[in-house]
Amino acid sequence: TSSSEVEELAQATLSGTRVEVTRERMDREIDAIPETRVEGDTTIIPVVEEIVVIEKRLILVEEIRIRQILTSEDVSVPVTVRKQTATVERIDE
Repeated sequence: TSSSEVEELAQATLSGTRVEVTRERMDREIDAIPETRVEGDTTIIPVVEEIVVIEKRLILVEEIRIRQILTSEDVSVPVTVRKQTATVERIDE
């Protein structure tokens, strides 16, 4: 048997996730602090502040929206491929 190494390009698809963050202005009075929630592929994080105007009120200032975007990319990567061959000799009797 004999072995050899050959450089070849291996094809692959790289998949991943990137995020996009946007801020949505709300500026409205609320009675309780909202929970962080998920709508589809978007996670919504409420940003709240307390202000004093004769009485204390909760104001929903904005929501931070984090959306996940799936990505994929075709790539070629050099790899070493090892090949082994066998030579069979027939002996006639």
